[in-house]
Amino acid sequence: MNKKYLIGGLVIAVIIGGFLLFVSRPDRENPLPASQQIDSTEILSNLERDVNAGIQYGGINPELYDQIDFELAKIESQGFQPERTAVLRIKMDQLNVGGRSKPTPVPSKAPAQATTQASTKVVVKPSPVPQERYEGRPFWVFKYGKWVWEREGTPPLCPELILPLPIDINLITGILYPGQVRGDGPEDFKSHGGFQLKPVSKIEIKAPMDGYLTSVAKFTDEFGLHYSLIFQHPCGIQFWGGHWGALPPDIQVIMDKVPMKNYGDSRTEDVAPYFVKKGQVIVTGLQEKGNSERPGFDWGVADLRQENEASKDSGFRDLYGDYPGKNYYGVCWLDLLPPEEKSIIKGLPGVDMKSGKYSEYCK
Repeated sequence: MNKKYLIGGLVIAVIIGGFLLFVSRPDRENPLPASQQIDSTEILSNLERDVNAGIQYGGINPELYDQIDFELAKIESQGFQPERTAVLRIKMDQLNVGGRSKPTPVPSKAPAQATTQASTKVVVKPSPVPQERYEGRPFWVFKYGKWVWEREGTPPLCPELILPLPIDINLITGILYPGQVRGDGPEDFKSHGGFQLKPVSKIEIKAPMDGYLTSVAKFTDEFGLHYSLIFQHPCGIQFWGGHWGALPPDIQVIMDKVPMKNYGDSRTEDVAPYFVKKGQVIVTGLQEKGNSERPGFDWGVADLRQENEASKDSGFRDLYGDYPGKNYYGVCWLDLLPPEEKSIIKGLPGVDMKSGKYSEYCK
């Protein structure tokens, strides 16, 4: 064989071999030190989890969206796993962001080479989002005499049920106990409780756990404009309250789309599920014409997964069976408080003039 051709062939082989070694280097996909790769992997996994939950359940609050957008932009600027970040960007464009007509993502800051590589491998046209994710209906619905899961598959598992107070404990002077008659007879049984407060000019009520706003009421009564809000965690825990008169901007946007009911008509309207994080402010004021010396609001929690202990008694069902969707599923939310709050709250007076601290739920 001609020596010149042999040498030329060897040179070409060396060049090709070097190129293959370069493109197959494991650190090209993750051009970060090992310790940073671990941190970025965990952060990216958390972002994917939150975005997927927002798509699955129909929405995400603006604060969480902006946080995801900020963290994702940092990862993109590092060129870390561009294929995954590109897919996540596509999903973010599909999110229903509360209070915004369209999400406003920060433009991708990934290096040009990484973007090009991702664009050749990622399917740009995403699968259509099922319309049911945006329908105005809760995850759990009461029908056929019980609460049922209204989505495909099975509901997620519940987190540990320790639900902190929704309001500053230093403002609370008394408790309305859940599961008691507050009125003249069994028809006045209330599955929810509530709080009596010190005189206040402004309050912040916060979500005790992650959840979705699923139903609202807007009407007027003797105390003026009255808002009620119902939240559901997809696992089957529901929390709600009322006698509220002012809301944060993101929830006010939702409420503004709900028609005003007639005087005293407290029936709720379903809304497209709107995600709130634990600790997020959900209410900013009480009813304007409420008792200024002893203000207060309703507060209730229900476990929709099974009927409560009280409802297993036939006498309870005979007396309070007119509203099984409420009365058979309400729980003693005082028992779900963190220990340091529970001891203080149970030491406060029960403020209902007839029932005091008596409760069918709290034993």
